[in-house]
Amino acid sequence: MTRRISISWTVGRFLLAAVILLAAIAISPPSSVAEENAKTKVLLFVGGTIHDHKAIGNVVEKNLNDFGQFEVTKIEDDLNCLVSPKLDPYDVIVFYYTIGKITPEQKKGLLDFVSSGKGYVGFHSAADSFRGDEEYRKFVGGHFVSHPAYRKFPVKIVDKENPLTRGLIDFDIIDEQYIIQQDDPDIRVLATAYQKEERLPLYGKDVPIVWTKSFGKGRLFYAGFGHDAKACRQDIFKTFLIRATLWAAGKPVPDYVCGFTPIFDGKTDSGWHVSRSTGHGTGGKWVIENGAIVGQQNPPRQGGIFITDKKYGDFELIIEAKPEWGVDSGIFLRSTETGKAYQVLVDYHGSGNVGGIYGEGIGGFYFPSKQYPAAWKKDDWNIFRVKISGQPPKITVWMNGVHMVDYEDDKVRIPEKGGIAVQVHGGGPEEGIKARAIYRNVQIKSL
Repeated sequence: MTRRISISWTVGRFLLAAVILLAAIAISPPSSVAEENAKTKVLLFVGGTIHDHKAIGNVVEKNLNDFGQFEVTKIEDDLNCLVSPKLDPYDVIVFYYTIGKITPEQKKGLLDFVSSGKGYVGFHSAADSFRGDEEYRKFVGGHFVSHPAYRKFPVKIVDKENPLTRGLIDFDIIDEQYIIQQDDPDIRVLATAYQKEERLPLYGKDVPIVWTKSFGKGRLFYAGFGHDAKACRQDIFKTFLIRATLWAAGKPVPDYVCGFTPIFDGKTDSGWHVSRSTGHGTGGKWVIENGAIVGQQNPPRQGGIFITDKKYGDFELIIEAKPEWGVDSGIFLRSTETGKAYQVLVDYHGSGNVGGIYGEGIGGFYFPSKQYPAAWKKDDWNIFRVKISGQPPKITVWMNGVHMVDYEDDKVRIPEKGGIAVQVHGGGPEEGIKARAIYRNVQIKSL
């Protein structure tokens, strides 16, 4: 009798343990999923003389933390944090240090960290660290030689295909323009700034100010921006910082632009509706599919618009389009419920135009873009950036970072606020009936 009880108890404990183990396996995510969802571990290192690295470090730390995908450790001035194996826990180092001296052990720790497959993001004074150290200069790719006064200056995007610049356009920034002497001929220059000061080196040249490079198995990014805390609060600085930190760590880079707010969640039609009141038909068929808004004539030759519930006045818009051949579509600005609007053309058919402006129901004026064929990406996503302001409005359109058109109206045609809409035109040939208008990544910034 005693023996039977002992055996039963042993079997019972074994079964209980098995159940607990299976439950743990069931609720534990696969390691690949856990790793994918894990935050990127960032060492933010700031220090040195001249610049207010404490204030700069606080702003950069906030920029990274606000994005929500980084686990940030900030260290000030202590270069011994670079000595191996102290960098091992991190995926990427964000580096800001002016002048100073680096020991062979510290430099070896930094270079080994990156060459092993990790990332380095340097900005502003990272090109003025450890003056005269040729090995460090070659590692970064260039070094500081001079600068004009702190001011607003233009920056030109020269590599529009890179994930770090995708969808960005030439911009002005208020900062201290670093004049950089290039030390590595193999850097990939993403942006330049014109040097117009006769008294300073490299006068009359477009000087690299943003670049990337490989170092061993690792990735390196440098941007000349960030002289002070104010400069680091600018949206374009934050955009490069976030994109570069993810890129250097080997993570996917989103088409995220700081200062813009998404108005399409990629999953539902929340905040949008189909208008049944346009002149193109019954409204068309609109579905949310694979993170995109997909529109098609339904029934055949019956189109319409998919429009925001909210009305907007002066704004800048980012939206990606991937229309199928034959579709007659467009992006409507300040649209009425009946579809009267300033239309950014996405007429992807034989006699159509993309990137130009058309007066949809407000006069039928046609202002085509001549640049579109060279900038257009067939069978791929194309990023539109549109700015509208004033009444009557001025409208500027870029596609894939290329300036498409400027249009300025001379009369008031519709109210100064309206919806943002995407269109499927009614009627048309057979190929247009079957084609779909596809849009995603809709972001807006009020002006």
